[in-house]
Amino acid sequence: DERRRDAQFMALLALLSSVLLVNTSGGALSDEGLGAMGPVCRFGEAVEERGNEASRPVLLWILRDVVSQLQDGQGRSVSADDYLESWLHAPQAGEAGGAAREARRSLLHFFKHRGCEALPAATARRHFEPAAAKLRDRVLAAGLANPKTVAGQPLSCFSLVQLLRQLASAASDGRILNIKAAWETVQHTTCGALADELREGASGLMRDLAAGKPVPGGARLPMTDEELNAVLRARRRALKDEWE
Repeated sequence: DERRRDAQFMALLALLSSVLLVNTSGGALSDEGLGAMGPVCRFGEAVEERGNEASRPVLLWILRDVVSQLQDGQGRSVSADDYLESWLHAPQAGEAGGAAREARRSLLHFFKHRGCEALPAATARRHFEPAAAKLRDRVLAAGLANPKTVAGQPLSCFSLVQLLRQLASAASDGRILNIKAAWETVQHTTCGALADELREGASGLMRDLAAGKPVPGGARLPMTDEELNAVLRARRRALKDEWE
């Protein structure tokens, strides 16, 4: 259904992100707001834990329109980070509490590193601008400190795009997201494409050599067997270096 689909795409975003931003207004966190987010916070239903080899993103909650000092459940003034942690771990009851409790459990389980930034209303420019600058710096620092990896290997831009295609296809088909399976497909496809490219390059070199054209290094037929073997050994080394 639509809620399950929303949860899958939320999980897809989280799996491919270094930092996931949650942007809410109202100046305070509420069970009603979290309960409404509950259906898209069910990461456990959309991601196969046994196949999840991707690094987890940092959760950074942006709380807008804050007008006073944040306080925990005991009325003590706290930092934005401590406010979020206190709220996520707070016991809940009542009609809104059930949905909020499930969302809390999912957020705490999926995101091992969490933080919060409080922003005043945009109309309060004197306070808003430095707070926004602080948020920007924190997002950049968190992203640089948490590059996306799969099986402990940092992803290149090309690998990230290929992985996105695999996971997006799984989400579109309603399948559970499995990083390991998607990554193995990416590796297999990438290795196959590289092998084809290297094979074509080697075949082109042999065709040029047979046609009497010079090859890299200036060698050309006719040449002695020893010179030909040296050319072939150099090409094998070059192919090995490109493969690795």
